[in-house]
Amino acid sequence: MYMRDHRRFGVGNAILALVCAAAIVVCAYQIQAAGRGIARENLTVGSTPVEIFRPSGGASEPAVVVAHGFSGSRQIMYSIGYTLARNGYLAALLDFPGHGRNPIPLRQAGHVRDVTQLTDVFGQVVDYVRARDDTIDDQIAVLGHSMGTAVVMTYGLDHADVGATIALSAIMTDINPSMPRNLLLLTGALEFANLKQNALAALRNGGGQEPGILYGDFASGTARQLEFVPGVEHVTILFSRETLLRITQWLDAAFGHAPNGWTDSRMKWVLLLHVAALGLYLPLSEWVWWKRAPIRGRRMRVQDLLLFKGVPALLTPLVLWALSPLTTLIPLSVANYLAVYFLLAGTGSLLLMRSRGLLERRTWRGWLRPGCVGAGLVLFAYIVLTLFIPGDQTWTSLIPTGRRVLWFAVLAVMCFPYFLADTSLTYARGRGRTFWRFLLTKAIFLASMFFALQLNPGLFFILLLLPFLLVAWAMFGVYATRATSRLASPLPGAIATTLAFAWFMASLFPMV
Repeated sequence: MYMRDHRRFGVGNAILALVCAAAIVVCAYQIQAAGRGIARENLTVGSTPVEIFRPSGGASEPAVVVAHGFSGSRQIMYSIGYTLARNGYLAALLDFPGHGRNPIPLRQAGHVRDVTQLTDVFGQVVDYVRARDDTIDDQIAVLGHSMGTAVVMTYGLDHADVGATIALSAIMTDINPSMPRNLLLLTGALEFANLKQNALAALRNGGGQEPGILYGDFASGTARQLEFVPGVEHVTILFSRETLLRITQWLDAAFGHAPNGWTDSRMKWVLLLHVAALGLYLPLSEWVWWKRAPIRGRRMRVQDLLLFKGVPALLTPLVLWALSPLTTLIPLSVANYLAVYFLLAGTGSLLLMRSRGLLERRTWRGWLRPGCVGAGLVLFAYIVLTLFIPGDQTWTSLIPTGRRVLWFAVLAVMCFPYFLADTSLTYARGRGRTFWRFLLTKAIFLASMFFALQLNPGLFFILLLLPFLLVAWAMFGVYATRATSRLASPLPGAIATTLAFAWFMASLFPMV
């Protein structure tokens, strides 16, 4: 690595570093402040990890058992947990089998989840919550998101002692006008059309007709209402202030509880924290790698990029459609497809590049320097420290545990060819700015995923995650750009991005 004299750090870099460091401190303080007045408790019910959020006063409260969606975890429901606790409710958040810290695999046939397994686990948690001394046993509500809506609505249909059911991004429609009791349906206004139709069908099967109107009454348990929450989609609905307000207002009406209107706003501070950490990286990296050096290798034309990236992007979904058993080798739902895709598409790109003389032996020797490998590992460590660890504490499960650690290593090996090829093509010498090359390579990936979805509709969940994958990829691209421009090699960016994506997939997707 090239080391720079501290005296040449520069006033501008010093100011940026101080501002970003101060922002990180402020964000950490604001995130922690949301927990004031809240007692949290981690426990297990059977083998199910459960986290309790409740007011710290110790009096008995109405309780809400909260079910996350597919590839979710109790952390993704934290905004709901904080909001409920600050409004006088006890909230019990759980990790379903195969998700988060739950060591039990998720049973499924193909891409269809075993709802019986999930409802059995959910019922055990409800029974535990009902039996606690700090809950009111005749004031129990259930709340679910996406996959979790099928669980809470199924449970609510069979249990008349559940006082209210709340479904966010509902996927289940088979209900009736009297059960579940006091049903609130919330769906994002930016949600996919089929999920909006599901919510409307559930409302009409439950005795309602149009969104925005309250049908039935709370006293008899027949209250029904559907709201399309403005400005949010399948995931961001969980963090919307409008969503959190509607949840507490509905529960207050069902249980005669006094509202206070507090809603969790930590996510804006979490996002600012991630941005500040990214901003801090810029002056730090310039201090560590001060000397600019163009990437080595032959010049590449845009049509070369289209060929090397586009052909594998077209052929790989076809290969995986014809050889679908390849996508079941790893016991991580969704990640199993992505890992094999990255392996085949990346290997195809590298072979095409080599056949055109763009990966000569001397080029490889220039890239494979110890300093480049070390830089990639340092970059990955910085991403874990500033993105994954804070994220795991605030909004979703992002730390692999148990067998997931082993699969992280396997995923890293499978993903490396793709991200080495992608980084090499994005930052290669030739016409076109790096920014446009980055957008072009990601557009090709996006088109390939849409093509894969046409061949295999079971991959629909990837479509829901694509916006977040692309945002994460853009953040990793900032890290890779600085290292590549300083070390004349795509290897640091490829290593860091590979490990980051493998870590993300090993932590997030369900074990099956």
